[in-house]
Amino acid sequence: KARVGKLLLVDLAGSESNKGSITAVEQTQEGLRQKQSIGINRALTILGTTVSQLKKGDPHVNYRDSALTMLLKDCLGGNARALLIAQVIPEAAHEEEMLRTLNFAHAMTTVQNRVKVNTVEASNSKLITMQERQAKLAEQARALKMGKMAESVAEQARVQQELQEITARMLTK
Repeated sequence: KARVGKLLLVDLAGSESNKGSITAVEQTQEGLRQKQSIGINRALTILGTTVSQLKKGDPHVNYRDSALTMLLKDCLGGNARALLIAQVIPEAAHEEEMLRTLNFAHAMTTVQNRVKVNTVEASNSKLITMQERQAKLAEQARALKMGKMAESVAEQARVQQELQEITARMLTK
């Protein structure tokens, strides 16, 4: 059996403010930034709602309201260990945002995850299969380079290409 898992690193970046004056030259860029900040604020609001539902013990929590909550589903009451680092600026000018951040962090501490070890049969694991194929191709490539195999240049290129492709797929899985 092989253990499997995933690592998620998410920077929530805080809420985005739409305050401030803009010039006519900056208007187009500001419009794009404003659309982005609206999306960020929406995702953070939905995340806050999801955490509140989990805190209350609601039997149905809708993780599908945002891509962020779908991504973090295992970290929000699911089968994952989670670590939250809340960064705040302890200055009067940032008091409101600091309190929101600390309240969110406190709410997250009440969410209970059900962590268990995830295993798959090693013989069925795509990763194990790709690793074995990668090792065979690497050995073939070494043999071709050392001239131990009387293969054509085209065969050497094919093996090298396949080795690169399988390595790239393993890195994206």
